[in-house]
Formats: sequence, C-alpha cells, structure tokens
Amino acid sequence: PIKQQWIDNVCMMARLDTFPDIPGHIADGMINDTLEEMNMLYLRSVKQTISEYVLLNSDERKRLKVPITPEESSVERRIEFKFGETMDRGNNMPPATWGRSVALARDIMSKSLFAVNSCALELQNTWVSYEDQLLLDVRLDGSHRASELDRYKVAQIDHSETVRNTLRKKWYPSIVQTFLNPPPDDGLDALIYSKHHVFKAIGVLMTRQLRGLVETTCVSLARFFEEFQPIPVDQIPMAIAGKNEVKIMPAFYVKLVVSGNHIRIVPGLDEIESSLSSMLDHAVG
Repeated sequence: PIKQQWIDNVCMMARLDTFPDIPGHIADGMINDTLEEMNMLYLRSVKQTISEYVLLNSDERKRLKVPITPEESSVERRIEFKFGETMDRGNNMPPATWGRSVALARDIMSKSLFAVNSCALELQNTWVSYEDQLLLDVRLDGSHRASELDRYKVAQIDHSETVRNTLRKKWYPSIVQTFLNPPPDDGLDALIYSKHHVFKAIGVLMTRQLRGLVETTCVSLARFFEEFQPIPVDQIPMAIAGKNEVKIMPAFYVKLVVSGNHIRIVPGLDEIESSLSSMLDHAVG
C-alpha cells in the first residue's frame, strides 16, 4: 500500500504556494482523500489477483473446495497456471499474468496522482470564491427584514436564481478556461490532452463542491427552524386584537387568529415548512 511520505513527495509537484487562496486544511484533505482512494484501489486489486489465482489454478480450487462453472472450466483449461517452469529459474513464483490487475491499478493510480495537480488546485482555488454562497438566503443574525411568508418566498426564489446564474456565468466558464489554458505543470500536458482521467477526477471534485453547497444550505435551513421560539405571552392580547404581528422566526411575521376557544398561527408551521421545502427544491432543481 502507498505510504503517506511517498504521496507527499509526489504532490510537491503541485506547487501549493502558487494557490494562496486555498486553505491548507482543504489541500491536505484533497491529498488525503486521494491517498485513501488509491490505497483502497491497491487492496482491491490484490484481492482480485488472489481470486484470479484461485479460479485459474486447479490445485488451489481443489484445496479450497471452490466450485467452478462449465464456462469458467473451459477458460481454465486454456490458461492453466504452470509453476516452477519459466519463472525465476524454477522457483515457485506466480506467472506475470497474476500481477496484471496490480499493474493496471498501479497505472490508474499513477494517473490519479496527476489529478491532484495544478489543474485540480486551480479549480479548488476558483471554488473558494463561491463556497460560502447558500442556495437560500438563510440568516440567523436577525439581519433579515421581516416580511410575510409569500414575499419571503419570492425573495428566496430570486436569491437562488441569482446564485445559480452566478455559478453558470462565472464559475463554470472559469472551469472551462482552466481546461483550455491549464496552469503550468510538467506532468500535466499528456493527461490534459488525453482528458479521460483528468475529466473523471475533476468531475468528482466538482460534484463534491456542488453537493457541499447543497448540504451547507440544508444545514443552515435546519438551524433556521431551531430558531423557533414560543410567542411571548405579553404579545398575545395585542396580536389577537389585530394591533400587532408576532415574529416567531427570523424574517417571518405571523398573525394570531382566534378560532373558538383556540388561537391559530397564520400561516401555520406546516405551511411554513412546506414553503421552505419548495424553495429548497427550486434552488437545487
């Protein structure tokens, strides 16, 4: 398995000092995620070679009592392993074909390393300007100008459209420009023009960035609901008399309506929740 020191040395090619806007913990997280992914790929390839060895070697199948289908049996007869004949002067070494999946994994991992390069860091550097935006304008500091639910909903939809348009018109073109004019990197040229591995790796990075935007918005919305407070007792008589609206959440005013022996909140919490959910659906749709 790949060691941390080895990947640290390789990632020195990325020249982090040219991307000052990227916080150190974010860059470290990118590298650590790549290390974890590559080690999992390595271990998976080792398990695959072991399973191939068991399936293709009749002695091992008999020893481990592994059943084999007729189709697999026909394949096995054509590519039976022969130990001790051609490998390392007769020593009992597995043939070169046994290491094929490990070699393939090593090839994929070497390309993955270049995905954590100047191109990926440039995209992360670009994202720093957008990661603090929320798809809903959820503020918990009381800076909202309180309004009725319908007006608030319209304002939220306008806000989400503004954020989405910013991503479409600024963030995405910046990504395209990064690919058209990649930052200097001695190991990048061959991959940036072949595109396959870089696009795959960067696609994962972009997806994580956008998913993080949605998750942050949802967390903020949950905190918004936690701000619900019971209606102050001294405001109830004035509210019932129609002389005052009551602010029960940041940015929301509600009215108290007498219905028989009960007092209703208008709009009700169910309606508020439904409206906020529809705002969020619109933002991420």
